[in-house]
Amino acid sequence: MHDAVDRRVAPPSRWDLVIGLVFVLVVTVPGLALLAGVRPPQLENAAAAPWPSLDVPALGEPRTYSAVDSAIIDRLPGRDVAVGAYAGLDYRLLGGSIDRQVVVGRGSWLWYRGELEPTCSRSAADLLGDVDRIGAAAAKAGVDVHVTIAPDKHVIHPTWLPERPTFAPCTDDRRAELRAGFAARPSTTVDLWSVVMAARDQASEPIYFDQDSHWRPEAALPAIGSVVDAVVPGLWSAKAYTASRTDDFPMELARLNGLPRSASIPHYRVRPDERVERRVIDPGVHLSHAADVTDYHVSGPLDTVPGTTLIVYDSFFNIERPLLIPWFERSIWVQAQDLRDHPELATRLPRIDHIVMERVERDAYGMDIAELLQPVLDARASAAP
Repeated sequence: MHDAVDRRVAPPSRWDLVIGLVFVLVVTVPGLALLAGVRPPQLENAAAAPWPSLDVPALGEPRTYSAVDSAIIDRLPGRDVAVGAYAGLDYRLLGGSIDRQVVVGRGSWLWYRGELEPTCSRSAADLLGDVDRIGAAAAKAGVDVHVTIAPDKHVIHPTWLPERPTFAPCTDDRRAELRAGFAARPSTTVDLWSVVMAARDQASEPIYFDQDSHWRPEAALPAIGSVVDAVVPGLWSAKAYTASRTDDFPMELARLNGLPRSASIPHYRVRPDERVERRVIDPGVHLSHAADVTDYHVSGPLDTVPGTTLIVYDSFFNIERPLLIPWFERSIWVQAQDLRDHPELATRLPRIDHIVMERVERDAYGMDIAELLQPVLDARASAAP
């Protein structure tokens, strides 16, 4: 006869109790806080997953429950702490990033992968051909047009690029031809590479953000000066800007990297005697890339670019609107991709006298500028008295 097996379990140790308590707290506290209404700020540069529809048909779909799961996870209190801890370990210890779009460079510098690995579906000759076509069409319509390109960050500050891997952006292969083409077309193009590089050489600090993909105001100011002077020569003056304090600028690559950080930038007062009135034009369509089509009216004792100027912009001009608006009697701001997606927007605009078209270098070879702006010229022609 076999001996009976002793199934008694030894009482838990103090450490067992501590570990068990910690596990219970980790599992339950975020859920209890969620029920209590606590909501953490979003750490990544993206909105939380939306709550799905919970009507009767949706309850029978498996994807509904997956969407509910994603929505709850994105809103769990304590989630950002965990993501931030993971990001800190990955970045500071391993030199990596939790977001594939962020490339870690030397020192504190972060880079946008879309800049280092851009898509160039068109050539420099294609882009210059666009400028020629839209320049000729604009002249026929009696519109003044100026095309400009904001230099990519790595062009201005290559020292801080990562050592490995070695990136070879297609924009680098096209730059010399494009700059030469711009120099040969001074009436329809504005060369920003030269003025921004000159500003870099005169500055004691970097003029682009170390953990953002954009330029700082120190680079934007001379660029804006070149644009204003291209439309009305001699109008712009650096003396119109006075720095009264500093502002915090939240850097988007730092946020994407899971470690939000802000940079200190000068807060400029620009032509303070001018009065700026902001209005909004009903676009007639849903905009995907901007909140609205904005219409600014400027009045005061100083000279401005006369008439109505359409500014077709991307993020480089968008973050510097206050530095640019006071120079134009009336400026209408339309995001470039919104105009591409909805050419019918052109019919909602007033009569245009000038067009300023701005693109960042990494995106310049993916859009037909002539095709983009032609509806604006057609709308002007149809509205002409």
